[in-house]
Amino acid sequence: MLSSEPNSIQVGVYQESGRLHTYLGDWHTHPDSGPGLSRRDRNTLRAIAAEAGARAPEPLMVIIGSPADGLTMAVWCRRVGARRTAWLRLKMFDYADR
Repeated sequence: MLSSEPNSIQVGVYQESGRLHTYLGDWHTHPDSGPGLSRRDRNTLRAIAAEAGARAPEPLMVIIGSPADGLTMAVWCRRVGARRTAWLRLKMFDYADR
C-alpha cells in the first residue's frame, strides 16, 4: 500500500522528479488463475483511491494470470464515483509459438 509518509519511496520519487513522476497503481500476478480481481484487490483499489497521498483518485491495477489457456493480462481502473471497477483484458502470447 502506498504510504504518504515523507520518507516513503513513492513520495521521494514524486518530489525528486519535480512533481512529474506520479503513482498510477499496482500490479501483481495470479500464477494459478485468471486475472480477475479478488476481494483483496478490490479493497486495495478502493484504499488507493481514498488515500490523498497516492494522488491517484482513479488508480490502475494490472494483474497477469495464467489460467489453462495461457497468460492473460487485465488492467483494472477504479473510477471516481463508480459502483463497479472497469477493466480491459488482453490475451498475451509467446511469439515462439507462432
